[in-house]
Amino acid sequence: MKKLLLLSLLFCLTQTKAQFVTIPDTAFVSYLNIIVPTAMSGNQMDTTSTLVTTTTHTINVSKKHIASLTGIQYFISLTFLRCDSNQLTTLPALHASLNYLKCNNQFYDSSGYTITTFTSLPTLPNSLTYLDCSSNNISNLPVLPNSLTYLNCSGQSHFNPHGYIVVLTNLPTLPTSLNYLNCSDNNLTTLPTLPASLNYLNCSWNHVSFTSLPALPNSLIHLDCSNCIRLASLPALPNSLTYLDCSSGWCPSSMICCGNGSGNPPPYGLLSCLPVLPNALDTLICCNNSITCFPTFPNSLIYASLDNPYYCLPNYVLPAMNSYTTTPICALGNSHGCTVPANGNACAVAGINKFSENTQLKIYPNPANNKITIDATDVAEVKLFDVLGKQITSTKQNQMDVSNLPEGVYFIQVQNNQNTATQKIIIQH
Repeated sequence: MKKLLLLSLLFCLTQTKAQFVTIPDTAFVSYLNIIVPTAMSGNQMDTTSTLVTTTTHTINVSKKHIASLTGIQYFISLTFLRCDSNQLTTLPALHASLNYLKCNNQFYDSSGYTITTFTSLPTLPNSLTYLDCSSNNISNLPVLPNSLTYLNCSGQSHFNPHGYIVVLTNLPTLPTSLNYLNCSDNNLTTLPTLPASLNYLNCSWNHVSFTSLPALPNSLIHLDCSNCIRLASLPALPNSLTYLDCSSGWCPSSMICCGNGSGNPPPYGLLSCLPVLPNALDTLICCNNSITCFPTFPNSLIYASLDNPYYCLPNYVLPAMNSYTTTPICALGNSHGCTVPANGNACAVAGINKFSENTQLKIYPNPANNKITIDATDVAEVKLFDVLGKQITSTKQNQMDVSNLPEGVYFIQVQNNQNTATQKIIIQH
C-alpha cells in the first residue's frame, strides 16, 4: 500500500510541473503533433517536455501555410529553423542556440495585393552562421552576429497596384567571418566595407543610385554586379576572381537575358572600360555597356560575352571567343586608339590627349554633367559623336553644353588648322 501511495505522489508531482501553452496556429499544431507528439495535448504544448527543451534541434516548416510560430521560443536547444514560403509577418524571439535560419519568400497574392511578408527581424543570436531572409519587405536588417558566414538579403520589396516598391537601401556592418553575400534586387546606394573572408558577392540590380563598389577582398571568387546601370567603373579585381558579370541588359551573343521584365533591355551601362583581368578568370560577361577598349584577355577564359561598342580586341582566347574572331586585333596606332598599356589596364587616365608636337589637348571635366571645356589654342571645330559614330552636336567654341544629353559614353573630336584629335568622354548627370 505504501508503495502504491508513493507512486501516486510521484505522478501527481510530475503532472504539477508540466506547463502548457497554447499554440494558436493550427498548421503549426499539426506539425508539432508529428515531431513532439507526447508534448502535445490538442493545441496545448508542454514546455517542460524534454522533446521541447532538449532533444529537438531541427524544425522545418517550409511551405506549411503557417501564419504564426508562437511557441517556437520554448525549443531552447533549437539549432536549425527553416520557415520559408509561409504566411509569416513576424518571428518570435530566437534562442541563443540557433545557427541556421531560412525565412525567405513569405506569401503575397499579387492579384489582390494581399501581402504577408516580414518587415523586420528579431535580434539575431550570436551563434547564427546562416541567414536567408530574401524576398521579404525588410527595410533595415538587425545587427549581424560576428559568427555569420552566409547572408542572402536580396529582393526586399512589396507589391502594390503600381508595381514593386524596393525598401532596403543600406546594409549594416558586415561580419569579418562572412564568405557569401547576396544583396541583389534592392535599392542600395553603397556597400559597406567587404570582409577579407568574402568569396561570393552578388550586388546586381541595385541600379537606381548604386554608383561604385568598395575595394574587393583578395579572397573573392565570384562577382556579379550586373544591371547596376549607374556603375561607371570597377575597382581592381583580385587575382582569385574566376567569375565576373558586369553586364547591363540583354547580351545578344550569349542569349543571356538581363532585361527589365518588359521585353526591352535597359539603357547601355556607363561602364566604359575594365581593369586588369585576373589570370584565373574563366567567365566574363560584360555585354551592353559602353566599353570601347578591352584589357588583355587571360588564357584561363572559358566563356565570354563581350557585346559592346568596340571596334577591335587586344587578343583572342579560343574557344571562349570563337564568335569574336571576325573583330580585328587592336594594333599600335590603330584608328580607334585601343592600344592597351603594358600593365594591361584599359582604363586610361582621362583628360589629356596628344594634339600636336608642342601642344597638349585637355578636355575636362570627365565625366561631365553640364559643360565640357576644351583647353587648346586655335580650335577650328569641336564635334561630339555617340558610340555608334553618329554626330550629336558641334561647336566652334572652347566649351560645349552637354546638360541635355543622355548619360553614356561619347567621343569628342577637336580640330585645329593642322591636327585632329579624338577623345572618349563620359556624360553622367
